Amino acid sequence: MAGLTARALACRGEVVDRKRPGWEKEFPAEVGEVMSAYLDSLADPRTARELLLPLAYARGTGLPADGRLWARLASALTGRSYVVGDVIDVRRSAADYLLEEVGRDRPSIRLFHQALTEALLHERPDRRADEADIARAMFEPHPDDPRLLPDDGYSRAHLPDHAAAGGVLDDYLVDPGFLVSVEAPRLLAALTAASPQGRTARRWADVYEYAAPRLSDDPGANLVYLEQAAWHLAPELVQSIGRLDVERSFRTLWASPRSVTPHRILAGHEGWVSAVAVGTLGGRTLVVSGGKDGTVRLWDPERPDAEPAALRGHEGWVEVVSGGNDGTVRLWDPERPDAESSVLRSHERWVDAVAVGSLGGRTLVVSGGKNGTVRLWDPERPGAEPAVLRSHGGSVWAVAVGTFGGRTLVVSAGYDCTVRLWQMNGSPAGMIAVPATPTAMAPGPRGTFAMATASGVDLIQFDG
Repeated sequence: MAGLTARALACRGEVVDRKRPGWEKEFPAEVGEVMSAYLDSLADPRTARELLLPLAYARGTGLPADGRLWARLASALTGRSYVVGDVIDVRRSAADYLLEEVGRDRPSIRLFHQALTEALLHERPDRRADEADIARAMFEPHPDDPRLLPDDGYSRAHLPDHAAAGGVLDDYLVDPGFLVSVEAPRLLAALTAASPQGRTARRWADVYEYAAPRLSDDPGANLVYLEQAAWHLAPELVQSIGRLDVERSFRTLWASPRSVTPHRILAGHEGWVSAVAVGTLGGRTLVVSGGKDGTVRLWDPERPDAEPAALRGHEGWVEVVSGGNDGTVRLWDPERPDAESSVLRSHERWVDAVAVGSLGGRTLVVSGGKNGTVRLWDPERPGAEPAVLRSHGGSVWAVAVGTFGGRTLVVSAGYDCTVRLWQMNGSPAGMIAVPATPTAMAPGPRGTFAMATASGVDLIQFDG
C-alpha cells in the first residue's frame, strides 16, 4: 500500500511539505482510497474505472487476458462501447493494481486486492442487475437455436455463477447448448445456491442433475448422456436436445421411461457403497457413507459438488459409519476427519451392520457380525469388552435402536429370517419370523420400525 500511495502522490506532481501541520493526514488510510486517488490522477479516470469494473465482478482467477470478453463486459455494464485496445491501455495505466495468472494454459487478469473490488462496486446501484448483464454479455441463451458456450477459459466455468447472482439462471437451464458445455461442478453449485423457479427450468435441472456424474468437458459426450437422462425423466425435452448441432458418437432414438425421483448423485467411492447414514454436526446435516474401498466419507448435502472428507483405517469393506470386513468397529470424530479412529475389536469375522443409540443419557454402539452375534459397546470405554448377544442362526445384516412400548430396545435382523429384540442389558425381549431376509432396518414413529428386504420395505409394529 505504501508503494501505491507513493506512486499516486508522484502522479500528482506535488511535493509533500512535511513541515505543514497535519501533512500525514493527507495520506489515504485504505487501499480503496489509494486506488481512487491514483485513478483520479489519470488522464481519463472515468474510462479507467469503467474498464476495471468487470474485474471487480470476475470470479476465479479473473478474466481472460486477451481482452475480448473483458471489453464486452465493460460495454454491457456501462453502456459505452469498448474494444480490446481500450483494455490494453488500462492494463498499462493501472498495472500496479492488476495480477496476471496462468491457468489452464491461458493467462488471466484480476484485481490484486479485495479492497479494490469493494471500492469499484461501492457505488453500483444494482449489483444483481449488473450480474444479469454480465451473464447475457457472455452468452445469450437461445433454446430454439442452441449453441455451445464459447471456449474462452472463463464462460464455461463461471457463467452459472453470474446467472445465479443475476437471477436469470432459469433462462440458461432451458438451453441445451449451455447445459452440455458448462462445467458441471460450477452449475451444480449454482443450482444449490439458486433453485430454479420455473417448471420447465426445474425439469431441465432434474435431467441435468441425473446425468451430472457422467458429464465431462466433452460437449458431444455430454449431449449423449443428457439425452438419455431426458428419456427417463422428461421425454418432452428430447426434441430440444436434438436441435443442438454437435458431433456425437451416437444418439438415443427411443427409451422406455422409468420412474426416477429427481436426485443428486454424490460420487467419490472407488467401488460399492454398502451403507449410508444421516446425522447432524454443528446444526448442519451430514451424510456418511461407507464402501468397498475401505473408506468412510462425510458429505455436505448443501454442497454436493464439494470433495467429501475421507476417513481411512479399515483394511477392507466398510459398513455404515465404522464396521468393516476386517472385523473392527471404528469411532470417528467428524470434526477431525484426519485424526486416528478409536478401534473396537471383538468380532471374529466381518462386521455387517452398526447403529448408535442412547440409554440413560449414555451413547451405545451396536454392531452385528457375520458370526451371528450382536455386540453392545460403550464408546467412552473403547478398551472394555462388549456385551455379546447370541441367538441368530447366521449373519446379522441389520441392527437398530428404537423405543417400543416405552422401552429402549436393540433390534437385529439376520440371514435366518428373524427379527430379534433385546433389552439394553442384553436380555432377549422378543422375536419375529419374517418371510424374507432383512437387509436394513430403521426405527419409525410410535414403536414401529422399517425393514427392507429384497421384496420391498415393511413398516412393522411390535406388540410384545
